[in-house]
Amino acid sequence: PEPTPTFTLPPAPTAVPTLAPAQPTAVPESTDSYAPCYRAEMISETIPDGTVFTPGKTFTKIWVIRNTGVCEWGEKFLWKLVEGEDFGVVNEIELGRVVAPNEELEVKLEMQTPLLEGNYKGTFQIITDEGGSVTPLGFWVYIVSQK
Repeated sequence: PEPTPTFTLPPAPTAVPTLAPAQPTAVPESTDSYAPCYRAEMISETIPDGTVFTPGKTFTKIWVIRNTGVCEWGEKFLWKLVEGEDFGVVNEIELGRVVAPNEELEVKLEMQTPLLEGNYKGTFQIITDEGGSVTPLGFWVYIVSQK
């Protein structure tokens, strides 16, 4: 059977104390250092690089990613396959909610190992509503399909 792609986000916090003004929507000007508007850092992932699966095996890949920039990610931002194997999932999915600076995003995809044996890699990026990349290197799945 075809795997069903899913995309989950942790629920937004129910109460967040506000101690400072809301984050700016543009990069603040500073003479001391540059703080990027859009930036992401992977906190954890399941399915380490090089994991071996039998051909056609369904597996779940989960990334936990933190917004480490100074700007929020909009709900129209995309989780998008930008290179390589798609593992049977939809190539782009809207985030569907705002992700504030320092907030974490969980991406969970049901994937399937290709039927032919070999090494496979698919690279995903978070893409802004204007088409720019939040993280140039992206986040990937790298597995081995082997009987």
